[in-house]
Amino acid sequence: MKQVLPPHITSVSNERLYDALYYTTTELPLLIMEKIAKSPYFGNQRQLEKVKNFQRLTNKMKAMQTIFYHFMNQEFIYKTDVNDMIWSKLS
Repeated sequence: MKQVLPPHITSVSNERLYDALYYTTTELPLLIMEKIAKSPYFGNQRQLEKVKNFQRLTNKMKAMQTIFYHFMNQEFIYKTDVNDMIWSKLS
């Protein structure tokens, strides 16, 4: 499979900043799209259905993030005595 764009991952350690970024990049555009789809001049039923499906998808994504929040936002330090011993014997 050919890669279209390289992945871009940014770690946001501040929860309030993450919530603000999530709102401005995901929730706010969805609210605007919903208002446009509901307007009598620009929107139609098909657009509204697509917006509702996308809202359902983003809600599921947000639920998955809350499930794994503790694991994603904690620093795990593993004891590596065995690895150090192996490396010392290999050196």
